[in-house]
Order: sequence, then C-alpha cells, then structure tokens
Amino acid sequence: MVMKMNINKTIEDVADENSCRYPLGEINDPPKYFCGGVRYSNSPYCKVHLELCTHKKELDLPSKS
Repeated sequence: MVMKMNINKTIEDVADENSCRYPLGEINDPPKYFCGGVRYSNSPYCKVHLELCTHKKELDLPSKS
C-alpha cells in the first residue's frame, strides 16, 4: 500500500472536520504541520496514523506477568 503524504498542511488547512490532525515533525518541537489526510471514523487521525498511535500504545504497556 502506498500512502500519499500531504506535505506542509497547517492547522488552518486541517481545520475542517474531515482532516487528519496527526502532527508532523520532531517529537519535542511544537507542531507546525499536520497530515491532512481523510479522518478515519470518529478518530482525529487517518487510518494509518490511528494504527500507528494504537500500536505505539500497545508497545508502551507493561507486560502482564
């Protein structure tokens, strides 16, 4: 699957209800740009970024012994 990245979308560009608001850039820097792809379901993110965030959360959970 090839994902087309929407480069340099500002907060004003993603202000409509159907734009992915996943911040782009370095972790410690304030976000200047956002994905801008089509949001998935009721998420603020597109499907790819929602899965990325969900996967990260699963990796951060402590293991149950």
